[in-house]
Amino acid sequence: MKYSSLRVETLLVTMGIFVACNIYTLIPMYEAVAVSISIRAEQVVLAGSIFTFCYAGGLFLFGGISDVVGRKTVIVFGIGISALATGAVALSGDEWSLYLTRGLQGFFLGSFAPVAFAYCYELFESKKRTLLLALINSGFLAAGILGQIISSSLSGWFGWQTVFIFLRPCMASYSFSATVNFRLLSIRIRKIFPLLRTFLF
Repeated sequence: MKYSSLRVETLLVTMGIFVACNIYTLIPMYEAVAVSISIRAEQVVLAGSIFTFCYAGGLFLFGGISDVVGRKTVIVFGIGISALATGAVALSGDEWSLYLTRGLQGFFLGSFAPVAFAYCYELFESKKRTLLLALINSGFLAAGILGQIISSSLSGWFGWQTVFIFLRPCMASYSFSATVNFRLLSIRIRKIFPLLRTFLF
């Protein structure tokens, strides 16, 4: 069924920008994070690499998962859990907690791009779909600049933890907005359990 909504389109574009911003937030803060938790800057760089690998894993897995549990469900849960992981990054007190929280953050943020693209193909007509995909991709590119501006500004004024404290409610609000705008007020959890059994047993 084709469904057109300016609110959904705006949500997908802006959500894509904030998701991609998280890829770049750590770059201006390598030294600040290293000094704060008493590790070397190279170890903070490694945390960024772990984020990237986990993000790639999320991109690979969540598209297939959304075929089973639904596009909207994956976006809502993925962004919601990534909000928790984003807040957890601010609590990192050593290199291993930084690696873990950045890895979790990257993995669940990987739930957005492949699922959002598939959702656009299913939801919108050809002309509108082409424009929307172009806007989402443009947002990804803009996030490379915006993410670093946000992190360098907030970390310079209030400390590096503030960056992730700021991004956490942003991601949580997008998850809530997606729940409302996707008409996902009753999420069918039961569909997830057979999938978990497939992966775990």
